[in-house]
Amino acid sequence: MLYVEQAIKVDAPLAKAWEVLVKPHFITQWDDVPEDFKDEALEQGSELLWQQPDGKTTTLTAIEVKPLELLKLALQVSSWKSPLPLGDIAYTFTLSKQNG
Repeated sequence: MLYVEQAIKVDAPLAKAWEVLVKPHFITQWDDVPEDFKDEALEQGSELLWQQPDGKTTTLTAIEVKPLELLKLALQVSSWKSPLPLGDIAYTFTLSKQNG
């Protein structure tokens, strides 16, 4: 399995960083979301579904949510030749408070 990891430091309270990760108003500033997505915060099981021009779909599913700590979003694309189990391709955001 392949893992890619990147860490960044954000000078903001945990609650604000969490809000930027889960609220569509902010998600649109760092990722594409479907135009008709509800203006509700992501929670366990939430799905963002995109219709591609060729009729295929892309789905991003919140498969693990621990408020203020962890958000794991699974990616699935219907045009992939071999569908993968949910979560095999995922974005994981881990938040932690740093001292100092």
